[in-house]
Amino acid sequence: MFYPYLKNDFPKLQEELRSTSNAREESDNLMFKHTTEEANKLADTVTDEKKNRESTEEAILDMLREMINKIKGEIETERKERE
Repeated sequence: MFYPYLKNDFPKLQEELRSTSNAREESDNLMFKHTTEEANKLADTVTDEKKNRESTEEAILDMLREMINKIKGEIETERKERE
């Protein structure tokens, strides 16, 4: 009863199924590629921000060390002047 319909439509259905499956796979691959690229961009941004922060922190520590040494020098000079 359905055999004549299936005989004609089955190859068309198989081809449509293959086509849909291939399109879905391509879409998944494209989405995975974009997701990976965005994740890598975020990781690079975080790494850059970390390096910048560490560099800034190091510069602040250097300034503080210089200030401490300058103050120590001034204190030592005053101490010698008082003696």
